[in-house]
Amino acid sequence: MNKVHISGYGSMLYFIYRSTFITLLLPFLITCKADAIWIVIIGSILGYFLLSIYLKIAKKNEHKNIIIGIDQFMKKGSGFILNTFIIIGICYFFGLLFTKLIAFTNTQYLRGTPIFFIACLFLFTIIFMGLKGIETISRACLLFLLLSLALLMIKFSGLYNQINFYHLTPIFETKPTHIIIGSVKYAITAVVPLFLLLLVPFHQITPRKKIIKKTKWFYFLTSIILFINIFLILTVLGPRLMLLYRYPEFHLLRNVKLLGFMNKLESILSIQWIIDMIICLSLCFVYIKTYILYYGKKIVSIFTAKV
Repeated sequence: MNKVHISGYGSMLYFIYRSTFITLLLPFLITCKADAIWIVIIGSILGYFLLSIYLKIAKKNEHKNIIIGIDQFMKKGSGFILNTFIIIGICYFFGLLFTKLIAFTNTQYLRGTPIFFIACLFLFTIIFMGLKGIETISRACLLFLLLSLALLMIKFSGLYNQINFYHLTPIFETKPTHIIIGSVKYAITAVVPLFLLLLVPFHQITPRKKIIKKTKWFYFLTSIILFINIFLILTVLGPRLMLLYRYPEFHLLRNVKLLGFMNKLESILSIQWIIDMIICLSLCFVYIKTYILYYGKKIVSIFTAKV
């Protein structure tokens, strides 16, 4: 039986959350201007309560992954329908992330390279990681998390002296209702993809003590890191300038300077985006693979029984 260390489990949460932030939340936040700060704070708090629901579901079905849990808990046939509906949503999320990954790589790294070859390269990597299974992915996540935190420290150390708090004004530029609605959208968008974590039953996580508490700590850590990201984008680029860029954080990284002479580090620092999305896509692939194998075996057993 494959075992997943709690640190690897929390690292998977980190990469799913970050991928969602980069592809779905950031384009929404830059339109909110200075209010994006408050939306991230309130939305992260609301997301904490939504995540708690996921963890309670996982705790009650600690010996089953979510696909088996849904199929066995619901009435005959309805579990298959719900699981299929969820798979459709995951496939849509996969397609959205994959499209963003190819577009970003093509425009920022491999200009002139046919999109087909870029897609094949990433698809091969995603399938390779997905076939290795959750245990291998969780170990890779933990290593990449350490790399991601190191790159974050480099980014902050190269930008902190360029922070302009004037860009945070005026505070509450829009109506409070808009901030509340935006926070709810943020929470739902950020937490719904974390459903992928339910593919790992709690009994496969080691050590077994305080799994829920430690998972929540990883959620808070990721929320703080993402808050720092939007804070730097807003205070360094400004609310007007960041609206002009398709990838505002990439242009933010162009301002990173270390020791007064090391610059143009954006191509190195933004590699973590590619890593984030590949890991999240690999987890989507594992979920889809698990669904196909589970119901494939059921169909085969039904036909075998009839014969």
